[in-house]
Amino acid sequence: MYGPVIDGDLVQDSLYKLLNADHFVPVPTIFGDDTNGGTGFAPRSTDSISVSNIWLRDQFPFLTLSQIKRLNTLYPETTLQYPGSGTYWRQLANVYGEMRYMCPGLFASSAFSRHPDLATKAWNYRYNVEDPQQMADGQGVPHTAETAAIWGPKYVGGPASYFPGEVNGEIVPIMQGYWTSFVRAKDPNVHRHPGSPTWEAWNEAKRNRLKMETGAMEMESVDQRQKERCEFLYSVGLGVER
Repeated sequence: MYGPVIDGDLVQDSLYKLLNADHFVPVPTIFGDDTNGGTGFAPRSTDSISVSNIWLRDQFPFLTLSQIKRLNTLYPETTLQYPGSGTYWRQLANVYGEMRYMCPGLFASSAFSRHPDLATKAWNYRYNVEDPQQMADGQGVPHTAETAAIWGPKYVGGPASYFPGEVNGEIVPIMQGYWTSFVRAKDPNVHRHPGSPTWEAWNEAKRNRLKMETGAMEMESVDQRQKERCEFLYSVGLGVER
């Protein structure tokens, strides 16, 4: 769970507390993350649940034994296995990706959308554009994968599938349309790329976000299992001091 240093000036308390209390600058926001945000951080060699738990405890020293047991239940071993990787690599990556990135982003979108001035000015997304090489390597759609689409692949060094004429080339103008529209109009829809779908504002009850895929841009609702996992992570966020 993301948490900057509490300096008593700019950041005066835990972000969970501040967001819940509406202690933030009320500006339009976009929060979101990639489907597999933890694969670039979890050690690929992770080969057992005990190794997975030890690594998590190293990252979050205040996790209790009961909390770790609950994480093991919420995030079981996956059937996805890759050469040169431990059998629990993707399990650990799933925990870390949601704990550090995905769930805090959903929490923040809900907090901003509850503000009376921002009910229709908070947007959320799940980036799920699959690069063939990253998929084959087991990374899935890793953390910051969307930077290739936002800035353009030639400015961030690829991946090759994002260049014009390649399998993911069409996602670049779509993403750039949303982002530049948000910068220009504080709304990703005003100047969006022609033909791209309307990006509905986040609604806490609907849990609606834009799923970004090549050829399959559409609104989706956060599924019940992810909602359950995130709610548990919110409940322990203050205690683990992250």
